[in-house]
Amino acid sequence: MWGYFSVGANGGVHEYADSQFGHIFATGGTREDARKSLVLALKGMVVRGEIRTAVEYLVQLLETEDFKANSIDTSWLDGIIKAKSIAMKEDPHSIVASAVLYRAFKMVKTEEAAFKEFWQKGQTATQGIARLTEFPMEITYQDVKYSFMIQRRGPDSLVLSLRGKDLIQARIRERSDGVLLGIWGGQTHEIDGLEEPLGLRMVLDGQTWLLPNQFDPSELRTDVTGKLIRFLQDDGGEVLAGKPYAEVEAMKMVMPLIASESGIISHAKSGGAVIEAGDLLGTLSLKDPNKVKKISPFGGEFRCSSDEGSDALPSASEALEAAISATNLLLDGYVLPVEETVNSLLERLCDPTLSDVEGGRWKRACSVLNGIVDRYLAVERLFAGKKVDAVMREQTRVNSGDLDGLLKIVLAHARIKHRTQLVISLLKQAPTLPQRIMGGPIGWADDHSPISDEFRASIEQLSNLRGTDYGELALTASNILLEKRLPSIDKRLSELKSILSGGIGLDRAWGTAEAGDLKSLIESPTLAVDLLPSLFVDSDADVADAALEVYTKRVYRAHNVISTDIVRVDGLDSMNFKFQFNTHPEESPLRFGVMVVTSTLETAKLQMAAILDRLASHIGDESKDTPIHVLHIALSNQAEDGSLADRCAAVLGEYRGRMAELGVKFVNVISYVPPNLPHYYTFTAASGYQEDPLYRGERPTVAHLLELARLENYNLTRLPTVNRDLHVYVGESKQGFGKRGLQKHMLLRRISHSRDAADGGIERVLGKAVEALDLASLDPRTKGTSSGRIYINFLPLQTSGPFEACVGALKSKVLEFISRNSTELLAQQVDEIEIRFRIAENPGSPVQVPVRIMATSMSGQWLKVDVYREYLDPQTGKATQFCMLGADGAEEACFLEPYPMPGTLQQKRSIARAIGTTYIYDFLGLIEKALVLEWRQYIAASGCGEVPVDMFRAEELILSPDDGSLSKAEASRIAGSNDIGMVAWQCFMKTPEYPDGREIVLVGNDCTFMSGSFGVKEDDFYFAVSQYARRRGLPRVYIASNSGARIGLVEELKPYFKVAWNDASNPSVGFKYLYLSPDDFAAFPSGTVNASEIVDDGETRMKLDDIIGQIHGIGVENLRGSGMIAGEQSAAYADAFTLSYITGRSVGIGAYLCRLGQRNIQMTNGPLILTGYLALNKLLGREVYTSQDQLGGPQVMMPNGVSHMQVDDDQEGVRAILRWLSYVPCNCFSRSPLLPSADPVDRKIEFKPTKTPYDPRHMIAGIESVEDGSWVGGFFDKGSWTETMAEWGKSVVCGRARLGGISMGVIAVETRLMEQRIPADPANPESREAVLAQAGQVWFPDSAYKTATAIRDFNNAENLPLIIFANWRGFSGGTRDMYGEILKFGAMIVDELRVYRHPVFVYIPPNGELRGGAWVVVDPTINEARMEMYADEESRGGILEPPGICEVKFRDKDQKAAMHRLDPVLLELDQEPEANRDEIASREAQLLPMYTQVAHEFADLHDRSGRMLAKGVIRDVVTWETAREYFYHRLRRRLEIDDLAMRAGADLAVVESHLSSVAIKNNVDWNDDAVVTEWLQANIEFVKGEVSSISRGAAIEEAVEKFKSLDTEALQLVLQKLDAEGK
Repeated sequence: MWGYFSVGANGGVHEYADSQFGHIFATGGTREDARKSLVLALKGMVVRGEIRTAVEYLVQLLETEDFKANSIDTSWLDGIIKAKSIAMKEDPHSIVASAVLYRAFKMVKTEEAAFKEFWQKGQTATQGIARLTEFPMEITYQDVKYSFMIQRRGPDSLVLSLRGKDLIQARIRERSDGVLLGIWGGQTHEIDGLEEPLGLRMVLDGQTWLLPNQFDPSELRTDVTGKLIRFLQDDGGEVLAGKPYAEVEAMKMVMPLIASESGIISHAKSGGAVIEAGDLLGTLSLKDPNKVKKISPFGGEFRCSSDEGSDALPSASEALEAAISATNLLLDGYVLPVEETVNSLLERLCDPTLSDVEGGRWKRACSVLNGIVDRYLAVERLFAGKKVDAVMREQTRVNSGDLDGLLKIVLAHARIKHRTQLVISLLKQAPTLPQRIMGGPIGWADDHSPISDEFRASIEQLSNLRGTDYGELALTASNILLEKRLPSIDKRLSELKSILSGGIGLDRAWGTAEAGDLKSLIESPTLAVDLLPSLFVDSDADVADAALEVYTKRVYRAHNVISTDIVRVDGLDSMNFKFQFNTHPEESPLRFGVMVVTSTLETAKLQMAAILDRLASHIGDESKDTPIHVLHIALSNQAEDGSLADRCAAVLGEYRGRMAELGVKFVNVISYVPPNLPHYYTFTAASGYQEDPLYRGERPTVAHLLELARLENYNLTRLPTVNRDLHVYVGESKQGFGKRGLQKHMLLRRISHSRDAADGGIERVLGKAVEALDLASLDPRTKGTSSGRIYINFLPLQTSGPFEACVGALKSKVLEFISRNSTELLAQQVDEIEIRFRIAENPGSPVQVPVRIMATSMSGQWLKVDVYREYLDPQTGKATQFCMLGADGAEEACFLEPYPMPGTLQQKRSIARAIGTTYIYDFLGLIEKALVLEWRQYIAASGCGEVPVDMFRAEELILSPDDGSLSKAEASRIAGSNDIGMVAWQCFMKTPEYPDGREIVLVGNDCTFMSGSFGVKEDDFYFAVSQYARRRGLPRVYIASNSGARIGLVEELKPYFKVAWNDASNPSVGFKYLYLSPDDFAAFPSGTVNASEIVDDGETRMKLDDIIGQIHGIGVENLRGSGMIAGEQSAAYADAFTLSYITGRSVGIGAYLCRLGQRNIQMTNGPLILTGYLALNKLLGREVYTSQDQLGGPQVMMPNGVSHMQVDDDQEGVRAILRWLSYVPCNCFSRSPLLPSADPVDRKIEFKPTKTPYDPRHMIAGIESVEDGSWVGGFFDKGSWTETMAEWGKSVVCGRARLGGISMGVIAVETRLMEQRIPADPANPESREAVLAQAGQVWFPDSAYKTATAIRDFNNAENLPLIIFANWRGFSGGTRDMYGEILKFGAMIVDELRVYRHPVFVYIPPNGELRGGAWVVVDPTINEARMEMYADEESRGGILEPPGICEVKFRDKDQKAAMHRLDPVLLELDQEPEANRDEIASREAQLLPMYTQVAHEFADLHDRSGRMLAKGVIRDVVTWETAREYFYHRLRRRLEIDDLAMRAGADLAVVESHLSSVAIKNNVDWNDDAVVTEWLQANIEFVKGEVSSISRGAAIEEAVEKFKSLDTEALQLVLQKLDAEGK
């Protein structure tokens, strides 16, 4: 074979080229052999590039009979062409399928590369990742449009479906040359292609096909999102191809839209319309109609090969491996049917033909299931409980070198729903697997099917997953763990039987009971009551009798069971018993009950008459007038078939009259087949002995003990629980309230048999209840619940002391639990805790008083605790009323009602929780609970004091509508009755710092009132509250959750305005103006609109010029108010302490208020934003942002310094507020008091800063030793350090701490290498995350700004003395940082120190250094009256570091001079310098390294603390170990003298000088700070007098200077006036 090609040596087409690309020559023994060889050669020919060939056509020519017979001539080909008798084989469906597969494969590769490129740049975008596994694809061929859905079943597997039917499952692989190999229908295809402007040019199995792009040139669509400004041609005007036809505004830019064809335009939109990419703006009537093609959708049967080959069936092991592989693919994020995949896996695992493995078949199954769960967890552990953005930021860093691995993680998580469904399905079927795999009655809890420790650990990890995606999965896993935790039923039955027979005693936590002690079993909190019915018919009669007795007394434990009697007569076995209510036994009627044990319902039906006779005989002559007696029927061999309840009702219905005559209150039927657990059905007299669904599945007295009847206002759905004494319901209100309709609540009801309520029992039972709510909240049916309510009924009698003392102790325990667990209670949205106790009226009294401790939020304060005494009807046992017990034990208000329907308050709580925050009124309760915790922590740490009573009080502030004044409300206003979106209180609270109490002002948005937006009323209110706090100097805390400035329209005008169209028959051409009819105009109050009277189209119209409205607060007036409160907030920060807590989204002016107040605590779910992310996405025309957090969440606001602290929830936020306030004085005119500290001031500082990098926080606060866990003390009091702005300017550390109980501001220096991260902008795909290294001991722009900010915060109203641990080598002066305004921010440090009004200590710590410009900006001469500088003896200070100064002042020549002066060898060689030149040079080179060190040491000696002290640039050299004690005494002295000078209004330096002379006269050592402080405090009145004299003398001097300018007459007038005023 030989060929030539038309390509020259230079790469171009040479001069002899023809239209042929090449020639192929074939040879053979005969002509036929040569022809066949040529056909084979052509079929094997593959030509790459943008070239169309006739290869396939030539093959068909060679296969014609004429060519084979050699009966052709020169006209033969012309005839074939003319007749079109040969054409390329064309199967349009194969072509379409191949094109779709090609485009799908390439699209996936392109998208994957794009995502990896984004992540490489530091972007965190995952939007659209799901389209990598499932996406639609349309393709048009021969004017037919095919709409496919593509699914990826694996990395190289694509499934094409059309109209919901899978057509082709293809495996696609890419060869090294870029050609795709596709296998489907049992055939292999080669696919290559090239996307051209005209469409896809595809080579399929050697044939080239063009699939042209199809578009409709008659449609004018926009490719941008924004606003249509105007059309450039009138409707019906001519548009020219390549010319603009419209202008649009996008991203504040005006852009033209260009027409692709010429024609007549018809407008579909009008100017001013908001448009999105893809919107139809208009249509064109084309000049050339031939350019319009009609595309029809495919509607026929798609042909595709279904021959998948006839491979042999796989073996059982191979089938299992294939099923595991399919499961793993689904877990990896590929699209497979979940149930089909699960069922296939389980079928393979249970295949009896599977070969045995070591450890057995069950162990193999556990291993497979564990592998699946671990594969799931490997991804979801990364995402559970976290925001996707945060996870992606972390993972892009961790996987920066393995972006393919990151892609796999993200792909898998994108299909979280399907992956989770798979694992849930496997777990739900797992309990049946032992029996299916091993055969026989082997249960999930059986000892023959233990799960491995690894599998159990994996399931436990599943149970701990939190988040909306994992709720049902975590619940399923938790239930499995609970089931596996219990012993098998057989084991438990055997143990119970031994106890009942007296063989062993009950094992209890507090000791084992005596054998045969059935009372201990009846009262046991751990008794498995549901196992007892299985022993009613035990072969051992003693066991059966004991089981009946224990069951009866346990079920009626809340009553006095007076007697029990086993009766076995006439083939009918029963337990006859008598009982009474135990609250007031002397008033309660005697009640009778019978429990009959029989086999089946049919048997019971035959015995029913005898059963009722047995009951009648038992009752005898006692009262039957009211239904008070009970009947129990135990069916010991009756299986549940779904119809048992109805059949029981039918049987009982026949005896309804007889039971009513006997006074039967209810009939309880127990059905079971041992050893299975029983089913319970209850048929009440109230329902005509029909089943009450509320009692289904419950022991007969449970519903009564749980008081389910009080839930009558709710439709109940019970959620599964393992503990039968604990019920959780989802209760939906039967009536809707407000706009949000029906509300759902989580209702937990619990019976407790614990006797130790006052001794840890309350905490334990309540803790379990909160855990149960947490677990139940994972159930999907709880979605949308707005609150949680807990009811617990303690059955044992409480006899811990006198009635009042017992009640007080129990109330205290409930209060303590709420305070300690407020975070968990808030997380579960608990709004009510109700605990019922029975307390002896007097010690030893048989009278039991039912008491309820209620912690409820219904009154407005979160979980306010009150105590109620309950009065019962002795006949029914139901409560007749509840009476509140006052502080003195006297009864106050009484009431009786079922749980009320949700009201306004609960509705508002629900709204607040729905947006992720706490209702504003509930913050008062949170503060009170947090105060309790603060006190307990302080008492535990200090070992002294007690929690004060009445520690918190809040008085609401009201703005008078008359004069705009702010005052305290005369009476407590009902929570939620506010008529504006902002509320405020003046709060009084006792704290460890202020045990007698302090006041703060608390103001916050009510996010349930018009989304917390700022209108005129809100602005006026906030302004008044801020000024109220400022005038009094009180700290003001702002709780932010709002939607910015309120927007609105004049709604009442909407139904009335009319439109003046340019063409009423064609609104698309636009309009001229809006107007009102004269009648409508007259109907509105004057001033609602400004309008001009015109006559148009034959009618009088009032053309609208301005719409004003009657409501004040819907537009620009709100912006004016926003400006007013912005200015006030700025002034408030300068005058008083301001702190903002961002609990929810805060927008626009709400965000600016937080920033203007400077100090911010931000909750994780509380973003600070200017524009919402959805609005930005709409403006950008694509989904760029996925949440508000990307714009203003803590991950943005913490690193940029806007937010100072971050908390996870509102309870933590309130604690952070109180923690911050603990450093702040009660008003801006005073200082924070000294808080007694358990950390002695004279202890040595154990942690010593090293020459190597260390964490400065250890120097400040101390650290636990890694060796033995002991405490290594730092500079400040243990536990007193609180850091702020930790994520911003990381090369500086700042915060607040206490020294000997004195609050101080702290600034320290990071010595380690830190990083500043500047995130990539999601709106700009080209932007990258920048990671900037920041060296230790250097000020950078951000850390210098942070330093100045911290100094300003400490100074403004916090009134904190400041200590700066100065360890800077200088400022970063590179180009980037100079451009980043390092000079400006460095100068700001000087600005803030210059005006600092409190003592400032600058201390250079051990191994620290302060040099150059860093020294300059903290030098004490900036503010000599306030600042002092100190240094440790091992510190350094100077202009340059020794190596640097030696480069200038001690160079090589100076070092060599020193060598020649000191080195004896050189001294000898210098005798003959010329002769010894080489030896001298060699000796110098040898000594130079050492003399360089000598030079550095020489320079270093200039930088030591001794020289600093000698030159007067520092006040003293302070040894680090004793620095704590030194600065404590120095600080106390400075504060005492500062306060004296401030009160007297005298100059501080003058006061210091005067007092020094006075002290010396009194033999006081003025240089001993401790002695001076003691002298000042001991002689305070005398000292005040001395200072006042200075002030008086200064005032006299000032007056004399003024009087000097007056003449004699003026002086006489002054004296006369003073005399007249009596002075």
